[in-house]
Amino acid sequence: KRRGITRLSQGAKAFWEKLTICEDGLSLGTEARPFDDEGTPSKERFLVRGGVVESFLYDREAAALDSVQDSGCCSRGGYDSSPSISPSNIVISPGDCSDMAELGKYIELHYAHGSHTANPTTGDIGLEASAAFLVDKGKRTPLKGFMLTGNVFDMFSNIEAIEKKQVVYGSLISPRIAFKGVRVVS
Repeated sequence: KRRGITRLSQGAKAFWEKLTICEDGLSLGTEARPFDDEGTPSKERFLVRGGVVESFLYDREAAALDSVQDSGCCSRGGYDSSPSISPSNIVISPGDCSDMAELGKYIELHYAHGSHTANPTTGDIGLEASAAFLVDKGKRTPLKGFMLTGNVFDMFSNIEAIEKKQVVYGSLISPRIAFKGVRVVS
């Protein structure tokens, strides 16, 4: 953000209007903590609310450089390492979809390789689907041998549905999300 290379800006509508994401060290994920590694108390910090970018992650140094009062997103690998910006738990708010089966036909992705190759600046991704199913009217057929390509920023702008039920995946607390416009490459 300070270098001006992100396509996100505070106060701008950048995502689907029903999307809310926060960083919350007090939620039930694996990164729960009463305070960050600089001693700043944990609290719910909205990053995106109603599709609008509200804030970014800050440790004390980055907050001071950006003239922002809200820090609290700092971790250290150990006592001998320097502090760096790092979230606690990321929480995606539930939506209003009872079950993805309401969508009819879709690809259900359980696991993919290649997320480490995503470009954090542009948001471009290419993932090899390792465990996936084609779901058509409730019938699940295993799929293999394909990739998904797209852009993370575009994906979170083109959400079709978000389920009501949240699940804890380590430090991510999220419902299942159905994205439109993701390209399938075989």
